[in-house]
This record gives sequence, structure tokens and C-alpha cells, in this order.
Amino acid sequence: GTVSVSAVMPQTPAARAGLRRGDHITHIDGHSTTGMSVRQAADKLRGARNSRVRLTVARGGAAKPLSFAIKRAHIVAQTVFASQEDGFVTLRVSGFNKNTALGVAEHLREARRELGDGMRGVVLDLRGNPGGLLKQSIKVVDLFLSDGQIISTRGRHPDSHQHYEAGGNDLAPGLPVAVLVDGKSASAAEIIAAALQDRGRAVVIGTTSFGKGTVQTVIRLPNDGEITLTWSRLLAPSGYAFHGLGVRPSICTSGIAVDGRGVIAKALVDSVKTVATLAAWRRIELDEMAEKLVLDMGGTPAFKGYKGFKHTLCTSVNEQVVHGIPNERKLQEGDILSIDIGVKLDGYFGDHAVTVPVGKVSEDAQRLLRFCEEALWKGIERAKAGNRLFDVSNAIQVHAEAAGFSVVKVYVGHGIGTSLHEEPQVPNFGEPGTGPELKPGMVMALEPMLNVGVADVKVLDDAWTVVTADGKLSAHFEHSLVISENGPEILSLAA
Repeated sequence: GTVSVSAVMPQTPAARAGLRRGDHITHIDGHSTTGMSVRQAADKLRGARNSRVRLTVARGGAAKPLSFAIKRAHIVAQTVFASQEDGFVTLRVSGFNKNTALGVAEHLREARRELGDGMRGVVLDLRGNPGGLLKQSIKVVDLFLSDGQIISTRGRHPDSHQHYEAGGNDLAPGLPVAVLVDGKSASAAEIIAAALQDRGRAVVIGTTSFGKGTVQTVIRLPNDGEITLTWSRLLAPSGYAFHGLGVRPSICTSGIAVDGRGVIAKALVDSVKTVATLAAWRRIELDEMAEKLVLDMGGTPAFKGYKGFKHTLCTSVNEQVVHGIPNERKLQEGDILSIDIGVKLDGYFGDHAVTVPVGKVSEDAQRLLRFCEEALWKGIERAKAGNRLFDVSNAIQVHAEAAGFSVVKVYVGHGIGTSLHEEPQVPNFGEPGTGPELKPGMVMALEPMLNVGVADVKVLDDAWTVVTADGKLSAHFEHSLVISENGPEILSLAA
């Protein structure tokens, strides 16, 4: 066989030298390519930056072979390809490297200059896009949002807890945006689809994406080997993890012939089902979903039946601090939701809580959630053998109050083990250097509850739901942990 040029990337040494698609490379540095595999030819073409490679090329219509001396360079592949039709700008993004966001921005600005007020909308084609650099996808989302959450990550280690917010200018203000996905759209591509869909900025069209929603980090080893470690999970702005789930399109094109009218008609028919499914992925019927999950894994809901409580979860919205009862209340854009769950497995109890935003929330709500979770981790950092219990309490209090939030004092954390609530009680306030000494083997649940306003709370007539006295927002985070010789080990994080 022969080695042929299938495409020439613009603004590369090959393009500047004059190579063309369809050229047949007969010799590389004087070595015949007859019988070479593509990999073998690629190995010969590669070399040190600024070194030269000489190619002999047979070109259709040329009377004799052509010779090219090309200086090698580091090539960053083009990942953004633009086209226009009837005022609509289509940007096909094939992957995410260090220049992707810049490429999207440049094409959008160029289209604005060319079309002016005639620019009618933007299509982001992410079909077949396997992903790439996480931060590049975040920067692409930022080109279509002016503020609010883009994505967050959550893992075992506190350093894996990251929140990414939009801070730029929408380069297509007021214009409709459509995002095209398919089963091969993964990772960074799914970040864009999930973020723009959750924020109401784009309509996602196509088929359910791949469902690769984890972040990896590479750890170098002393023997020059490396380990790729799954570091955290990606969470959409509404709080759902799309790993293993994918991003469900608002308009599904599966099984539909290429017919725009047919796609729209089917989307209208399926709209109620689609909205219900998207809502279920995010929040609805959480109590039933949680109970099924616990039972399927061989556990028992710890809260159900506890002092007459009838549910698997405590779900507390906005001003509700803790112990909210799941009900038919519909969540609204801008709400925050605390989800608290207890599980009994093999004779032992676990307790965990998290507060999540519902769509786009206020800056005050974002700040409350961030500092409440950080306060939990500040406490965990002090949960070491030899420290005093109130060292943990004080770390939580200091971090919360320094940010201007009040600490709920009526409700506290607790020991946990063969019973759901055991001694000692673990307040979220206290004097450092006091309280019982922490010893290896102690197991406890830390759970800061922070309020935007006053620390005072009250209990509603249902005898369960605790709300802030002034009606302002409250947040709640909780982890179960064991004190070990090597520091705290968190028991309530996903494996």
C-alpha cells in the first residue's frame, strides 16, 4: 500500500509547505514507504521540534515527484470547525485541548462581526466528542453564561471538592442555543450539555450521552510508572451526577428519520415525559428512590420508624434546617435542598447529609453552601487522636462565624455505631482544648448546620421540621467518620 495524506490541518508546517489532501508520500528522509504501515510512517514523520524531515510526494497531475523539506513543530490539533447557514452558526467541537475555548470564542466573535443583527442562533455540535481537558469545557460554557454555577466536583478528599462559576460575558446574548449529543459524547462534552441544559441556556438534542462523569488525576511513581486515580465525580448545576447516567436530551432523535418537522412533532408529544424524566434524575420522588437503593444494597433505612418517622430521608428546603418531611412540595429554581440519610448495614449505622442547589441559586445561597461544607471539612481535619472533642467543634464554629454565618446550637452531631445516636454529643461550637480526648476507634457523625440569619430555630406543627426563626436560608452537611492512628477515616463517602 501507499501512505496518503487524508487531510492537512491549516496553519501547520505541512500546510505552509504546500502539502495537499490526496498527496502520496513515497519517501520519508529517503526511505521508501512501500509496505509501511500507517504507524511506521507516523513514527518516521515524528521527531524533535525544529528538526527537519524531507518528503518525496507523488501528486496527481504533477509530471514528476515533488520534494518538501518541513520543519517539525508541536502541533495542537484543531478542534473547532465553524459553518453558517441562514444566520445560524454551527460550531462542531471534536475534542477539548488547550485551544478549544479560544477557538469557540474566536468563531463566535467572527460570526458576530460578519452577521451582526442577522445572527439568529448557535448550534454546538458535540456528537462523537470523547471529551478532553475539563477546564476547557468549563471555559466553553462560560462563553454562553454571564454568571451562576457551571459544574462542581465531589470526591473523598476535600481538595476534590471544586465549584466552577461563570464569570465572563455571554457571547451570544439573547440568541437561542442548541447542543447536539449522541452516545459517543462523553466527559467534557457532557459537562457542556449538562450545564447549559440545567441553567436553561440551551436545548439539548440527540440521544443520551455516554455517561462518563468522573475526573482522573495521574500520580507519578518512583519507578517512572504512573497510576491513574479516579479523583471525583462531576455534578450538574442541579446536583445530579451524570456518571453512568449520561445527559438526557430535551429532544430525543432516536429512531426518527432525518426530518426536522418529525423531530419537533415527536418532541412536543414526549415533552411531558421528558420533563418528568429530567426532574426524576434531579430530585423528584427522592425518598422512594433512596429506600429502594438502600434495600437493594442489603441495608435498612435507619430513619424510617425512628420515633415514628415515616420516611427514609429527611428533606429540608431553604429555611428548613433539619428533619424536613418528604412531601409533594415542588422545588423551584433557586431553592436549596438538604438531603439527610441514615442506613443500618450488618448491625452498624451510618449517617450522611448534603445540601444541593436547585438550578441557578443566589450568590448568598452559593456562599452558604460552600462555607457550610468547608466548615465540615475544617472539623474533620481536627478529628485526630490526641485532640479534644471541642477542638473539632471550635474549628467548625470559627470557620462559619468568620464568614458571617450563625451556628445552630440546639442540634448537634453525635457518636454513632451499633445505635444511630450514641455518646458523645458533638456540638458545632466550643472552646478549643476542652472536652473528651479523641481516641482511636471512636466513631462519630459531624454535622454543621449554618444559618444566613440568626442561630435561633423553631419546630413546626408536624413535630419534626426545624426551621430558622427569621425565615432565612439554612444549610446542613454531615459525614460519619472513625478516629484512627493515622487521622480521621470518612465512612460516608462513595467507594
